Amino acid sequence: MIQSGIQTGVPADGSGTSPVSFSPTFSSAPPVVCTVTSSSSTSSAISVQAIDVTTSGFSIYCTGGQPSTTVSVNWIANL
Repeated sequence: MIQSGIQTGVPADGSGTSPVSFSPTFSSAPPVVCTVTSSSSTSSAISVQAIDVTTSGFSIYCTGGQPSTTVSVNWIANL
């Protein structure tokens, strides 16, 4: 099964995470790949990670952006 999406408004500066839910849930925690697609930050070194991956979802965590900026993140999960 493959699921994908775009998450907007993800904090770019490491100040928080953005939760994503899978629907339907996976039978086990899938690998998740994330990429930054757009940014309100002027930094070019934004790093994005899928963290706390479970069968029902994960959280997106970004660092490297300017304080109080956000990014949009494309993600794909495949099991």
